Amino acid sequence: MLEEAGEVLENMLKASCLPLGFIVFLPAVLLLVAPPLPAADAAHEFTVYRMQQYDLQGQPYGTRNAVLNTEARTIDADVLSRRCVLMRLLDFSYERYQRALRQSAGAVVIILPRAMAAVPQDVIRQFMEIEPEMLAMETIVPVYFAVEDDALLSIYEQTQAASTSQGSASAAEVAEFSGCDRLAHRAENFDSSSLQRRFAKPPSGLKSGQWPSPLWQHKRFIRSCGHTPVPERHPPSSPSDDTSHGHHDCVLLHTATANGFQMVTSGVQSKAVSDWLITSVEGRLTGLGGEDLPTIVIVAHYDAFGVAPWLSHGADSNGSGISVLLELTRLFSRLYTYKRTHAAYNLLFFASGGGKFNYQGTKRWLEDNLDHTDSSLLQDNVAFVLCLDTLGRGDSLHLHVSKPPREGTLQHSFLRELETVAAHQFPEVRFSMVHKKINLAEDILAWEHERFAIRRLPAFTLSHLESHRDGQRSSIMDVRALQQLHPQQPVEVWVS
Repeated sequence: MLEEAGEVLENMLKASCLPLGFIVFLPAVLLLVAPPLPAADAAHEFTVYRMQQYDLQGQPYGTRNAVLNTEARTIDADVLSRRCVLMRLLDFSYERYQRALRQSAGAVVIILPRAMAAVPQDVIRQFMEIEPEMLAMETIVPVYFAVEDDALLSIYEQTQAASTSQGSASAAEVAEFSGCDRLAHRAENFDSSSLQRRFAKPPSGLKSGQWPSPLWQHKRFIRSCGHTPVPERHPPSSPSDDTSHGHHDCVLLHTATANGFQMVTSGVQSKAVSDWLITSVEGRLTGLGGEDLPTIVIVAHYDAFGVAPWLSHGADSNGSGISVLLELTRLFSRLYTYKRTHAAYNLLFFASGGGKFNYQGTKRWLEDNLDHTDSSLLQDNVAFVLCLDTLGRGDSLHLHVSKPPREGTLQHSFLRELETVAAHQFPEVRFSMVHKKINLAEDILAWEHERFAIRRLPAFTLSHLESHRDGQRSSIMDVRALQQLHPQQPVEVWVS
């Protein structure tokens, strides 16, 4: 690095008309006369949430790196290589995201608004569609998400101004942020790294009592030319060819006068967890009558999913499904208390884990009940399995089936009952049956009922989504504030 800097300085002296004393003296003057920044404005600590990392059936998903220590730039900068690229959600697009990855950015931080309900619906929908593609594209670039606050927005605006006016010019005020990686979902390989805070001594000129809370290290420095990303230098064709020398003059001056922010995390890289536990919950109500009563199974997975685990609230998918399951459990437990409302059906309730990871909890539950035991309600007379998935919004309901039910069966009777309830009590709700065959060539099943259909159990899924590819099923945009804008009719009334 020092040799390269010396070579640059030597070339400058040969080609530049600037006196040596001016070139050496200018950075020192700038440091002395530059007004000190207020400590509170110079640095800010904010929490970031890392993109998911997991392997599912041998296929890697998400980011592979966690640690970064690099300068901040916005997507408007000309050069993004080895820079921490800041993007606001309103300015985010898949093309810009790919541009940052193609230029080998040091990291990407996407800033989310505090009031998600105020974000235009077209922006929400666009990001929902992009999330699965972001996860499917394995990358070594650390990708983080942060919720905006006033200080973070100030950092973004200053960085944007520097990126626009200075291009790839570089210098830094050190800003340190700590990251949280929530263990919301588990798979064959995931990251649970916790990025630890690192504090240094107070900057010179600041007394301990003046150090803002939280603690910060404020630093302004001049980087050597060897650290400044410049176009590849080629030897001049002749001694008079001094184009590259003039370019380095500009680099040195920009380096001396630039201001920016250095983004720092600390921690270890992620490690795979090979043996992980899926927790599922089962409950049952015994029907009134003989021993060989038909069994109705009601299922919902409780997982939330999105590009960042900690930010995946799953208000609709599948918080709504598990809410309906719990409410049905409460209603039928009261009905089965009295003989006149005690039906001649066994009811089996199942809250499954690992639903967002190809319904691994349901798969294990079926294996335990069908392959590893001699006594199970699933081995007897199963009338049908009803799976509840994403029911919290919209003005439509769809019954997804792998095979249309035959007339005379209990599942066909249930379908007709739903159609009757929709027509007479909820005419504003559009109800339909959606038939889709199981595609075993796909790595991930479309709906949870397909796990039961593979084991030859009659099953279907009730959802307000018409397609399993809808981005609402796997998005950090699936928050309660947005669900309140699109309330759904009480589905438990339909089913009960």
